[in-house]
Amino acid sequence: MVLECFGGIDNSKCGNADMTLTIFWVSNLVQAFLGAALGIVGVFFVEARGGASSLFPGVSLFQVLGWICLFVGAILMMRVVAMTARDHVTERK
Repeated sequence: MVLECFGGIDNSKCGNADMTLTIFWVSNLVQAFLGAALGIVGVFFVEARGGASSLFPGVSLFQVLGWICLFVGAILMMRVVAMTARDHVTERK
């Protein structure tokens, strides 16, 4: 069982495939969480009023940072979807 792999110092109970699968899903979970968090923070930044003016008139620094956060969050979420889809395709072969 995968959970037995992290029971102590001796990891002989789990195979290499279990560890690879666990690392894969934990990595995807962390990336999905960061993508969602960046998306939420990005929305708050885009909607924030005030802040320092940027290069363009009418665009604040908060809005620029918000759009950057939304872009990076979307990229992270697309990576999670692509990695999960690739794993399912290679698993069936």
